[in-house]
Amino acid sequence: MIEPQSYEEIKKTERLPSPRGVALRLMELCRQDNASLVEIVRTLNADPALTGQVIKIANSPVYARPRPVVSLSPEVIISIGIQTLRQMVLAFSLISVYRKGDCKAFDYESFWSRSTATALAANHLGALVPVAPCAELFTCGLLCDIGRLTLASVYPDSYSDILRQCLRQSDLLNMERQAYALDHNQLTAAMMQDWGIPKLFSEAALFHESPETCEYPAASRPYNLVYVLHLATQLAKSCFLDDYQRSAELPRLFKTAEKIGVTPEQLVQLGDQMLNEWREWSGLLHLASPDAVRFSELEPQAADSAAAPDFADPAMTQGIRLLVADGDAALLMLFAKKLSSLGYQVYSAGDGNQALQLVSSHAPHVVIADATLPGINGLALCKAIRQMAAGRGIYFIILTAHKEKGHLVEAFQAGADDFMTKPIGAKTLLGRLSAGTRIVRLQQALEQEQQHQQLSDTVDTDINAALSDPLTHLPNRRYAMARLGEQWVLAEQNHVPFCCLRLKPDGYGAIAAQYPQNQQIQLLQQFADRLRDASRQADIICHLGREDFLIICPNTPIGTAAPYAGRLLSHMVQAPFQLEGASRPIDLTISIGATANSADIRNVDHLLKTCESALAEAIASGGGRVCITTKPLVGV
Repeated sequence: MIEPQSYEEIKKTERLPSPRGVALRLMELCRQDNASLVEIVRTLNADPALTGQVIKIANSPVYARPRPVVSLSPEVIISIGIQTLRQMVLAFSLISVYRKGDCKAFDYESFWSRSTATALAANHLGALVPVAPCAELFTCGLLCDIGRLTLASVYPDSYSDILRQCLRQSDLLNMERQAYALDHNQLTAAMMQDWGIPKLFSEAALFHESPETCEYPAASRPYNLVYVLHLATQLAKSCFLDDYQRSAELPRLFKTAEKIGVTPEQLVQLGDQMLNEWREWSGLLHLASPDAVRFSELEPQAADSAAAPDFADPAMTQGIRLLVADGDAALLMLFAKKLSSLGYQVYSAGDGNQALQLVSSHAPHVVIADATLPGINGLALCKAIRQMAAGRGIYFIILTAHKEKGHLVEAFQAGADDFMTKPIGAKTLLGRLSAGTRIVRLQQALEQEQQHQQLSDTVDTDINAALSDPLTHLPNRRYAMARLGEQWVLAEQNHVPFCCLRLKPDGYGAIAAQYPQNQQIQLLQQFADRLRDASRQADIICHLGREDFLIICPNTPIGTAAPYAGRLLSHMVQAPFQLEGASRPIDLTISIGATANSADIRNVDHLLKTCESALAEAIASGGGRVCITTKPLVGV
């Protein structure tokens, strides 16, 4: 990190870029805990240019507003966020104030133009890689190189000399450290922290030019944020290159994007969106922007001759079966050799009939087929595969020499997942294939998760069957004893009460003897339903067997047991039981024995026997009543 003394020396010059006027007042207002949203809006509206910039951010697609924002309101400020607004105001203020300076070798206009492009790229990447709110990534992109502007502002002459002498980025950092005891990345991080921007962002700015030097775990939030910022910066820088250089840069951008799960297609689409918005923002901020062609119009195969690393990750390709079908034998051999070296298990077919046989026998994960295959052509092959149960999940890529849109529509109507026009550069093919491979891996992960879920559901079903009564669907005796033991331990550890109720329908044996088995089952089921209706959500109702029921009441003192048991008695007699096929309804009362954990009761078995004795006393007293005890009855 930065030496505090070095940064303090720079601060003493009082030439650090800092907000002024309305922006400064607004930042101070946003720091106050009791700041009024109405006051924030009023202060912001005092600067029309700043207001317009904030409104443009508020209309960003990430907020998915039903209608465009045309003026600021407290609701708009809330949707953006106070702290995010403070960071945005800081960045926009610096752009308006530091448009020019005394450092002759420093291009202020290009600096802010590139920073704006970086901000827009970071904003869009945030929608694909959810590491932080998109508006905060926009601000971070604007400020991630602010250390350069600071050195140009504080040391205009000496920094101008350094810029003229510097040939490479690594040389620039070393020369900055030698001259000022810190480099522009360290200075950026220190300033962002000084402005109250979270450490997560300041550290990302520190490492964004050399992300390989950060020691964060791969795929962690800090790691992804560093690479989001790095990719946004590189994407913006590429827009200042000529078309040939940009084409050569694309494979490296794709390689970086893969580290955070962004596909080449997504990156190209994102780049085109960034270019469109960049031109709009350049007009709003009165900045010049290069007339760069769209990323989708570039040909990445221009970099094929370079020694750029392949896109495929061996861990990603291992075990992936790939079928290549083409009438060109030389091309088949070339593809088979190249793709096998990347870890794919490659099968080749010279015509559509052979390809269809290989699909049936080897179940490939990916198929690459020429549209004009001999025998069954590529489109017909795709349709045939999609009609197979095992072929619906295959990733299918159509190759064709036709550039007309009609062929593209036909390919997708046939069920193709991707479409490429010949001739195809190796890097282009590998980039598209890499995206297809990731989709296959995602499908496999989803299938595995579904299998695990099915297994888990099966286990849950078996457990439920073992612990529940098949007639009443209430927990059975086994579950009741286990749960009662758990409740006893919890009550002792936490010094909390719980009650236990044993209950039986009065005269059930004599009543049940008058009805066939199916109606006896109906009676038990209706009895269980009424118990559920009258019980509280936390109570555990168990069916111990035949007409014997148990209710465990967690966190319930014995004083609460009486009104609860009384409610159960009333609920049972409020209406007769109606059995299907029975000639008359059945009036049924219940007897309840209740007790609670206490110092006089030694263990769960002692508790159950005490509760059972209380139930016996209720029955002996004529039934239809409750017997409650807090101490063991005689003989227990």
